[in-house]
Amino acid sequence: MENDDGGSNEQKSSGDAVEKLAKIYDSSSLRPPLSVAEIGRDVLGLHHIYGYDSSRKGNLHFIEDDRIIFVDGSTVVLEHIHDGSREFLLHVSECGAACVAVHPSKKYFAVGGRGYHPVISIYSYPDLKIRCVLRGGAELGYSCMDFSSDGEMLATVSTSPDFMLTIWDWKDEKMGLHSKAFGQDVWNVKFSKDDGKRLTTSGIGHIRFWKMASTFTGLKLQGHIGKFGKIDLSDVESFVELPDGKVLSGTEVGSLLLWEVTYVGFDRQEQAVITASSDGQIKWWDFTSIDTAEVDSDHSSAISIRILPSAPGSGPQDMKVVQVVNQAKNNHMAATDFEVVVQEDSSSRGSDFVIETKVFGAFHAGRIVGLDCSPVCNWIATCGVDGKVYVTNAESRLDPRGSSFAVGFGDGSMRILAIELDSNSTPFLARKAVIKPHNGSISCISFSPDESYVASAGRDGSVFFFKCKASNGEETISIEPIRFINVSGMAQAAPGSLVFCSQIDWSNSSSHVLLSCSDKVVREVDISELYELGFVDNKDALTFEITLPYRSITPIVDVIAGKNGVMKVYQAPQFSAEGKTDGPDGGSAETPQSPTKSFKVKDDSEPLKCITKVGSLLYSANRAERGYFGSLSLTSSQYLLCEINRDDTNKFKELNMGLYAPDGKEFRKVPEPREVAYSKSKRFVTVSLSDGTIQVQ
Repeated sequence: MENDDGGSNEQKSSGDAVEKLAKIYDSSSLRPPLSVAEIGRDVLGLHHIYGYDSSRKGNLHFIEDDRIIFVDGSTVVLEHIHDGSREFLLHVSECGAACVAVHPSKKYFAVGGRGYHPVISIYSYPDLKIRCVLRGGAELGYSCMDFSSDGEMLATVSTSPDFMLTIWDWKDEKMGLHSKAFGQDVWNVKFSKDDGKRLTTSGIGHIRFWKMASTFTGLKLQGHIGKFGKIDLSDVESFVELPDGKVLSGTEVGSLLLWEVTYVGFDRQEQAVITASSDGQIKWWDFTSIDTAEVDSDHSSAISIRILPSAPGSGPQDMKVVQVVNQAKNNHMAATDFEVVVQEDSSSRGSDFVIETKVFGAFHAGRIVGLDCSPVCNWIATCGVDGKVYVTNAESRLDPRGSSFAVGFGDGSMRILAIELDSNSTPFLARKAVIKPHNGSISCISFSPDESYVASAGRDGSVFFFKCKASNGEETISIEPIRFINVSGMAQAAPGSLVFCSQIDWSNSSSHVLLSCSDKVVREVDISELYELGFVDNKDALTFEITLPYRSITPIVDVIAGKNGVMKVYQAPQFSAEGKTDGPDGGSAETPQSPTKSFKVKDDSEPLKCITKVGSLLYSANRAERGYFGSLSLTSSQYLLCEINRDDTNKFKELNMGLYAPDGKEFRKVPEPREVAYSKSKRFVTVSLSDGTIQVQ
């Protein structure tokens, strides 16, 4: 019931909320304590993030008329759509940010975290200060969130394993209603724009309609699963609630459109439904026709536009619109798998409907499979599964000495590209050489230390060696094929199966190469015979294949079987000082001790011989080639990082791996090493781990 007293109480409540929001949290106090040997933000700072993560559901929002906000990696990004300038916000949760939601007033936004018992931080805009912190809504992370139309409530859904839907009184930092959303991933949650007590969630194989109902025990969340009936069960990525309370959703099978629909939005001003789909088209549908449509009826859209790719050679079939965001002043945004596109309506709706398109934030779509930086300047080259090669400039002038690089492609071809400047000093990529040595996609490319030779490995099981030549005053680069070796033959792979090389490392003298192979065995090949071939014209040769001497490296470790299948290293023979590693100048550097390294062994305990699998291996730098750095696996979930003796590979020194709890007593994470690589100076070894962290040795 509304009366004058109720109005005054509402004003008082609003005033209290404003006073509470004046509180500012210190972000450093909200971050979890650093683990042993973990690099803090005061030491390592974020410089820039390239691209846009289009794989996240509902990851694009307007925070201003000309500024968007989204999550990229584990960081919140705010970007101006006109000049492309970006501002980055590192979240306070252990594993960074997971999702974001913008308040209707655009004065606040919420960021859901990832990690163990993550928090939700409410930031004020534009000062980016933390005003509220919400705790207890998730075990490991948040998947989606949404503010109510009046801005008083916040709905969040957590990720696996709990999948909980929570309604928050966010200004008072209080958890309200709480219910299990579904048994699988939930991608989207939205409040009704017309009724703050209704909301909808959707995700894998479901759509669910919720209402806050009054019961004998108080206000409760009641959810009803949508019944697909005769239609096949489908994942629902997006939906919209119409003014009359009906909900329109897209499905995998195209029940709304004749293709897979990935976003549905409602333009209330123009009374139209907006859809975007995987065929690269955005369409406006007449609301009345949709609202009164009969079952199995066929309707055509009133207006349709196609988003065309900006990259030369990319066809319309390559474009996939994954989200459309409505914004004031008749601007709409589409995020595609290739870049973010802004469509601006420059005229009124009707027959003269005109769309102006602007592309910004162009970068890779999907995984980046190759990355390298110039050894003499801050230029970075990347290649991805989308078939694109990007070169980015990290605030440095181009040095011609480090402007060429090799790229491997899925068709087995290898191209040598160079960064050059045109007459206007604008950089562009020039193709210097092309060769197709493999029948399968190229898995890795590696230059010799003096850059006179290059080796490429393909998923066809071969490793090809070339000689690099520069002619015409360094303007043209040629690569001459020498020979190739068959890795599958070395591994004696069964018919129909292939073993291929995933990483190549050259010895300092270029006489040997280490091949890290897909069967988790590293093979060291003596290639000195290649230099004796004299690089004659190989066109007359019957075959380029050659058999070279090699040895397989499979260290055997003495272990004791512990509880739950955990293997404990019984005795690891050391060939360097315990707890120390050689420094860059031949000295020693202290390293943190592993809290699980020492354990009690009974006198009658008999060690077991465990043949390890080797994931990635490099020659030890500054050690006269007397050892290797590499990752070993004892079981499918237990790994070691070791320095291995080259003369006796069963002798090794275990290095610390993983992050430990702040008290140093137990592991916090036990990740799998994916790749080991040296820095350009050879003073550091970097290890990429399966949990997304990078370790520096």
